[in-house]
Amino acid sequence: MKYNVSSSSDINGCHGQCRNGATCKDGARGYHCQCAAGFVGTHCEIQRNKCDSRPCLNGGRCHPVLGGFVCECPPEFAGQLCEIPGWSPSDACDPNPCENEAKCHSIYQDFYCACPEGYEGKTCERLKENCRTAPCQVIDSCTVAVATNDSAGVLRISSNVCGPRGRCISGPAGNFTCVCDPGFSGIYCHESESGRDRNHEIKPRLKRISVIQLLYAKKYIVLIELCNSN
Repeated sequence: MKYNVSSSSDINGCHGQCRNGATCKDGARGYHCQCAAGFVGTHCEIQRNKCDSRPCLNGGRCHPVLGGFVCECPPEFAGQLCEIPGWSPSDACDPNPCENEAKCHSIYQDFYCACPEGYEGKTCERLKENCRTAPCQVIDSCTVAVATNDSAGVLRISSNVCGPRGRCISGPAGNFTCVCDPGFSGIYCHESESGRDRNHEIKPRLKRISVIQLLYAKKYIVLIELCNSN
């Protein structure tokens, strides 16, 4: 883009385009952004991997984490950048304080736990609760969308409103229809058409939907539980 500047006018191309603390420099051919350390791009919109600059000294290994990095130092060095020589106290990772199979990294007078997916906390001691930030959503009368704490993201789960003897068909305005298995009828397919099975009818008590958590193999998913009205 070219700017035509006459002697009687003053055109400044800097209008807040530069991001992340960058400085805008105006020139005869336009403007350019002078990025702060750790950022690149036309408008300094891209954050570099902070381990790319190899900040860890003395053979330390750099591990990128959210918002920064952690240096894993050799046994004879310490400090945030492994800059302190001759440090030989007891290893903060021995025994491993991290829970749920998290890997421990010794840092100066402290430790850092690299939590597996789905866990958080200083020692990775608690599960993330994604439903606090991604609430469960009723899609229609037959389906509920729920968040999980793993790579599955959002799951769509049947509400089972028609019970074990029917299949739910969604309708407009939140309505639904239950298509019943042979031998069953009723709004919720809860009525047996066979007299000998009437003692085993499924009573319709569905009033609301609640959320429970299921712990399994050190992960959880949010499930939908159909609750009785009483």
